[in-house]
Amino acid sequence: MTEATTKDDLFVNPVIVPPFIEKDGLGYYDIEAIANHGCESGAYMPAVTYHSARKTMGEHGNEVLEWIEERRGEIPPVPDDTRLCGWDHICVFYLSIAVEIFAQDLLEGMCGGLAHGHGPTGTTKVKVWIS
Repeated sequence: MTEATTKDDLFVNPVIVPPFIEKDGLGYYDIEAIANHGCESGAYMPAVTYHSARKTMGEHGNEVLEWIEERRGEIPPVPDDTRLCGWDHICVFYLSIAVEIFAQDLLEGMCGGLAHGHGPTGTTKVKVWIS
């Protein structure tokens, strides 16, 4: 197995992105920024832009909540200050959590071999890409 020279040269399998995440242009460094700094930092604007989050939750709200519950064992309660702000803020709250969970889980899986200079075993060498 050839060693990766940069994070973009990781050995990874194609990643299946949940339908509630806009994948266009989403690459390793985007995933890393979302995982480390959250959507609120501007790393993933569709989750923190009210009209985008509202639209996504309208189309995929059940999937978003199921995603969170399956991976974290529970759906966190909406903070009191968010509840007072209305539905748009609640959409941003839950969508951001789901996207951050996706990014954190993906980054953990992708970086498992970085300490050794290569990606996970048994995968195909490709640029980090999302299908």
